[in-house]
Amino acid sequence: TKSGNMAAPNNFVDVSWYKFGPIPGELGSAVIAGHEDNALSLDGVFKHLEDLTVGDDIYVVAEDGARAHFQVVDKKLYPYDLSGPELERVFHADDAARLNLITCAGTWLPEAHTNDQRLVVYTKLVMIDNKAPSEHAKYQIQFSQPTGGLNDVFVGHDTFRNPRG
Repeated sequence: TKSGNMAAPNNFVDVSWYKFGPIPGELGSAVIAGHEDNALSLDGVFKHLEDLTVGDDIYVVAEDGARAHFQVVDKKLYPYDLSGPELERVFHADDAARLNLITCAGTWLPEAHTNDQRLVVYTKLVMIDNKAPSEHAKYQIQFSQPTGGLNDVFVGHDTFRNPRG
């Protein structure tokens, strides 16, 4: 947003990418948010984000074939109005290349028009295959469960194009 806050996706099939963060695979916290559902019980892009566990693999794949491999290192629930050091951890960790995925959780608050919690899945870069992701590419995210199945959660919507590109 104009105030520097991360905007939520305007529908339940796209994601938002925090434009002041790095490209996935660069040093720092790349942050992507998606809805759990559309408030009418239709699955959103991150409906099953809560099913990820520490050790699961996530791949960010660019349209040009670049692929960044991340691994889940932590998962936390926070109040929707989070501030302070934990908010800094989500958006500004600079100790490694990270990808943090966010979705709504908890109970719907009609007066606030939002859920009372946010689920954050923290990941850390394992390796980059091929070449580094491009600043101007479109991307998709793929989740791989320990059982070996690969599940495309969404495919390169315009809202996942780098907002700086």
